[in-house]
Amino acid sequence: MSFSQLHIPVSPDVLSTFAIKGASSSNTTAGSTIDLVVTASDAYGNTIEDYAGTVRISTTDTQANVPSSYTFNYADLGTHTFSVTLKTAGTQSITFTDSANSAITGGQSAITVKAAAASKFSIVTPASVNAGNAQTVAVAVSDAYGNAITNYIGTVNVTSSDAQAVLTANYTFTNKDSGAHTFSVTLKTVGTQSITVTDTTNAAITATQSGIAVKQVIAQVASFTVSGFAATTAGTAKSFTVTAKDASGSVISGYTGTVNFSSSDVKAGLPASYTFTAADAGSHTFSATLKTAGAQSTTVKDAAIGTAIGTQSGITMTAGVATQFVLSAPSTAAASSSVNVKLTVYDAYGNIATGYTGKVTLTSTDSKGGSPSCYSFSSRDAGVHVFSYKFGTVGSQTLTLTDSVNAISVKTTINVTAK
Repeated sequence: MSFSQLHIPVSPDVLSTFAIKGASSSNTTAGSTIDLVVTASDAYGNTIEDYAGTVRISTTDTQANVPSSYTFNYADLGTHTFSVTLKTAGTQSITFTDSANSAITGGQSAITVKAAAASKFSIVTPASVNAGNAQTVAVAVSDAYGNAITNYIGTVNVTSSDAQAVLTANYTFTNKDSGAHTFSVTLKTVGTQSITVTDTTNAAITATQSGIAVKQVIAQVASFTVSGFAATTAGTAKSFTVTAKDASGSVISGYTGTVNFSSSDVKAGLPASYTFTAADAGSHTFSATLKTAGAQSTTVKDAAIGTAIGTQSGITMTAGVATQFVLSAPSTAAASSSVNVKLTVYDAYGNIATGYTGKVTLTSTDSKGGSPSCYSFSSRDAGVHVFSYKFGTVGSQTLTLTDSVNAISVKTTINVTAK
């Protein structure tokens, strides 16, 4: 004898995954919308009809349009349809995740997204070219989302704002191009020009590269003449002229290179790097301030062509006006003995002021020492003079040398010992 019970109610287990249906999602075209039927399921595939959780939707396609988080309601009976638009060609995936438990997920992987129809061209050209020189222009075909159209076999026409340009006539892409082709273009009219590529069948598929600077071909700079920097005193700004020359020594009136400056005078105040303009006509006047006495030089070099150099040498610089004294003296001296102290006069830039002719007074804190004395420098001193002084009092004594007219002074302390 056997028994059976019919109509046993079985309830779904807890939420385990999201089941995805939507056969059309495995293969789609960029920009097309696919519908995915998402069902909240337990581990045995039973639909959880009372699921009321919130799901987050994510995808590997960074361009995709996906719904925001969605909270199931009882009317859904555990199943809801989501619309997703993928835009990036390749293999993509879409994932649904329970917001309360990120371990519960479900999704559609290995979705093959194909590029949409050809929509636009991209053009890559040099930013600037020399007039009359052939240049390469790279053209690639893509859909509205930037996906390469590798099977494009349309015909394109290349045009330019430059009426003198040498361009490629109608060109038909082949399978070997894989949607990208390089053209040769020669622009000839100096100024700002543009290049346009247009599909001959569909004029809406077009692109323009503008702002291409077409430069006049000029001779390469070989050297510079640097002239006009007159002899002067340290710290005095003087002007000088730089002229660009070609290998034959002719002025390059169209020179538009950038020059850098240097000098034998490491203290010099030199101009910043300068880019010549068409208005310079190959020659420009600058100002510099040299600060070191002696024979100095100023050098100009093209920033791009290191061999293009020019120098003005033999610039005679003399020291400026006296601004400071430096005293050299022994640290100790014997009482009743004479000591020699050397006074050197400098300008503001550390040059010996060889032309100094001021009057210097020597005084001391030693009441028994030598009397204060005065000395007027002459051109023979060349900014340096040795003074002699005899101390009379043992102890620490101070010598002071002062030019009261020019407000310059210096002191030194000497330890006077018993004889």
